[in-house]
Amino acid sequence: MVAKLPLGTRGPDATEMALQQAAHAMQSGRLVEAERIAGELLRKNPADARAAHIYGHSLYMQGRGHDAITVLERAARQNHSPVLDTQLGMLLRQTGRIDDSLKHFERAIKQATPFPPAFLEYGSLLIEMIRYDEAVDVLEHGLALAPDFAEILVHLGYAHAARGDRNKAIELFSRAISAASNDLETLFNLACLMKNACCFAQAAQLFKRMLSLQPGNSRGLVGLGICQLELSETEAGFANLRAATKGDARMFGHVVSALASAGQGRFWLIPSAAGRFLKEGT
Repeated sequence: MVAKLPLGTRGPDATEMALQQAAHAMQSGRLVEAERIAGELLRKNPADARAAHIYGHSLYMQGRGHDAITVLERAARQNHSPVLDTQLGMLLRQTGRIDDSLKHFERAIKQATPFPPAFLEYGSLLIEMIRYDEAVDVLEHGLALAPDFAEILVHLGYAHAARGDRNKAIELFSRAISAASNDLETLFNLACLMKNACCFAQAAQLFKRMLSLQPGNSRGLVGLGICQLELSETEAGFANLRAATKGDARMFGHVVSALASAGQGRFWLIPSAAGRFLKEGT
């Protein structure tokens, strides 16, 4: 258990120790405690960028994103912090304030201290807005700063695929596979981007890595199954899709929808026929 530090204590390290305590509380899931400590720091110094980051993130994780925006906007006006601008841009994007989000991402990538996640977030938003040429430019700058940043590699590959340069996309996706961590959520998100870019062989590799870490992961089984269908590995694909529904009955509707939309999938007019196929293979 972390000992509480009285924030009124005078001394050169009191603020730093409080920041560490708040960060530890946030990382441990004690969000209310992190909010309280960071909030007290901000009342003393509203421009404290690190306290604002912890305070804003703890509020966001509690589902209070709008409150987090208010705090971060105040801190960002008094700071030139790429971390704050990136965090604020992400929250503004999620609340639909796209123009404001773009402004903060652009400010973040122009800061003197490089912050690669700012390039990732800015580039991904430009992709979402179908501004692929601009996205490529931003993501390439970010990749120059962090050559092994798997998420940047994948988004840059997706942007190239959207522009019709499939070979470049495959090259970037292959690099991303080597650089990717073994975090399940990261692997899943990267694999989905590759699948959406129709680079099914590369996506299948990441779905297989997911399943090597967690063999019964239903999302991994569905993603791998769809990729295998697109690669004409029909029996293996159907086997993985069936396995996904056996391990998690809630996946039935998702699997049927995925099969209907897949280029090499199947479609049934009667739901019971889809159920027989997934259960019995008939």
